[in-house]
Amino acid sequence: MSEISVYDDAVFQLLEELYRLNHRKWKKNILSIMTKGEKRNYKQLKAQLEKVPDLLAYRCIQELVNGKVLRRIKEEKQTFYVLEDENIYIRDILEAIKQEIY
Repeated sequence: MSEISVYDDAVFQLLEELYRLNHRKWKKNILSIMTKGEKRNYKQLKAQLEKVPDLLAYRCIQELVNGKVLRRIKEEKQTFYVLEDENIYIRDILEAIKQEIY
């Protein structure tokens, strides 16, 4: 059994606050990458979120999957993410987001 540190609560609170402050911007970045229509793996998406902690980057991707904006595809031993086919109507919105970021 692992030890519980007295600093765990402070670390989790810090991560939660970072997420609360930045998750919209991070999700916009992920969606702007995905508007190109290509499938991407976690490593490719994370590379665009350079200074985002892994846990928080994964949380953003997971929320987009749960919200049915992204779809997870398993091919052989890898997992890829693509825009959900049902959400083609949001491509215009995503393009606008892409223009806003750049």
